Amino acid sequence: MKKYIALAAFAAILLCGCADDEGTTSTSRQSSSTSTSSSSVDPLVSSIMSDLDISLPEGGTTYFSGGNATGRMTVTEKKVYPAEKTFKIPSHTHLYIKNGGEFTVEGKFEAREGCEITIENGCALILNGEASLNCDMHIEEGGKLVVGENGKVSGSGTIYIFNSDCIEDTKNIENSIKITG
Repeated sequence: MKKYIALAAFAAILLCGCADDEGTTSTSRQSSSTSTSSSSVDPLVSSIMSDLDISLPEGGTTYFSGGNATGRMTVTEKKVYPAEKTFKIPSHTHLYIKNGGEFTVEGKFEAREGCEITIENGCALILNGEASLNCDMHIEEGGKLVVGENGKVSGSGTIYIFNSDCIEDTKNIENSIKITG
């Protein structure tokens, strides 16, 4: 049991970017009104999701097993992640932007190897800071990736697009990112 609690605490730090540059954990939390629709959600995970101001998908669950954080995060409305924080998607986690969701990351964005991002029709991911994309991103017809004027996307990931309208501007996406459609 202690192993799972320690693993959950580690995942919490990865998910919310609550560690400062010296690796110590910050205890300050923002209050927000995030709801989770699954009663099986661990209170620690609920707290993390509240910090991120995003919610689990209906019926979704986040759990820890085999040493890997496995989960789903869903954005279904307009959300902004502040510039002073780094938004990190840990391995084995899927970020969905759906049902009209628009997720703006003003600061750093890290999508690690083994995670996945899906942007559905009518939804957008807006990156206004430095972004490290080391996973697959799927942009469906009518979905959009916007890299702001001060944004820059680098890494070894692949962006799968329906057509060229799915990415607003590619000038700030490094050549190491594969774009295919």
